[in-house]
Amino acid sequence: MKNEGEQVDIGIANAGGIRASIDGPDVTQCDINEAAPYNNPVVVVKVNANQLVAAMENSVCLFPLISGDGLGTGRFAQMIGVEMEFDPSEAGVCDQASVNAGSRVRSLKVKRGADYEVVVEDGAINTGGNYVIATSAYLAGGGDGYSSLAAGEQLGDSGVTEYQALWTYIAYELISYVNIKDPPASQSIKCVGGDDCKL
Repeated sequence: MKNEGEQVDIGIANAGGIRASIDGPDVTQCDINEAAPYNNPVVVVKVNANQLVAAMENSVCLFPLISGDGLGTGRFAQMIGVEMEFDPSEAGVCDQASVNAGSRVRSLKVKRGADYEVVVEDGAINTGGNYVIATSAYLAGGGDGYSSLAAGEQLGDSGVTEYQALWTYIAYELISYVNIKDPPASQSIKCVGGDDCKL
């Protein structure tokens, strides 16, 4: 996805905005409506490394609470374009516009072309780069504690909604075939806190 000449690096959706699984293999418009009922506009935001890490910290700050308890835990992110390891035994850092180091976020890499750029290693922020994120207007406005996305440079509306983005992904990337029983072998978000990782 591109916006105003910027290549998007990362896609972020909050767990609270995903209301149902799409099991497949057949997918209907009703399935997509049920999974993404809010249908927010997808917008594009540019953040620096400190703001990006603040967003990642916010995603996991209340773990193991993820969603459904009314405590704002719908903030746990579903992402593409990153690999992250977090340790829930460390202090949770919620609702920050920027951070100087990772707390729970121990490792963070952002996919750039065929390679990954290391943003956080052993909790230390290693880059001063900028990152372009596609997300919902809700998160870009600071919803669910994503103050760092609201503090970023708002590049504009992508012209599609969450529903349209999901429908296009299923139709064109997955060629209209979904099999929930066969997920990817690798996980982009990994909990490395031992017993603290148990839900």
